[in-house]
Amino acid sequence: KNFKPTSRNNYRRYISIFFNWCINNGYVTSNPIKKTRKIRRQFHTPLIYSSDQTKHIMSMVERNYPQLTAYMSLAFFAGIRPQELMRLEWKDIDLSQKEILVTASNSKTGLARIVHISDNLYYWLKNIEKRDGKIFCFSESSLKRWRQRIFKICQIESIQDGARHSYATYHLALHTISETTQEMGHSNTKTLFRHYRGIARNRNQEAKS
Repeated sequence: KNFKPTSRNNYRRYISIFFNWCINNGYVTSNPIKKTRKIRRQFHTPLIYSSDQTKHIMSMVERNYPQLTAYMSLAFFAGIRPQELMRLEWKDIDLSQKEILVTASNSKTGLARIVHISDNLYYWLKNIEKRDGKIFCFSESSLKRWRQRIFKICQIESIQDGARHSYATYHLALHTISETTQEMGHSNTKTLFRHYRGIARNRNQEAKS
């Protein structure tokens, strides 16, 4: 099967566990997986939106899809994962303290974290009138349909997890890798170091804009 490196290595590990079980139970005397090699993963530079593209997208949202303002601003300017945004509630957002609580039950990793509200995110959130229940109370199909329309009108190609990748890149351009790791909810700095460190270089001015 034409597995990508990560999937191949995962299956290799699962089969190896099975053969170790067979050894322990006397069915075989050796683990043939040990004679195969683990494929080194290839790390790709994430695609991101430029600051001008982000401004264009948010302007379109503000004019034509105000119901998406909270969701899109939190995606672009807080880097919160899509599945976490679908569960996030207004009670988790404290504008006075400029903090967002991603609870353990809402977090993808099962670990709670605090995400700080930047000045540009505060600008988008402060004038939203509805402040109860979920920040996005519509269906995922509605979200997908509205997003497709927005990117089509803006003539910008949609990027998978592009808002989160953009946030990580620009935040890292202005802050330390430890600070960005905490905001992103990563367990260590390896992901940022491998994927974002290079692309964040020389983006200091664009991040500020």
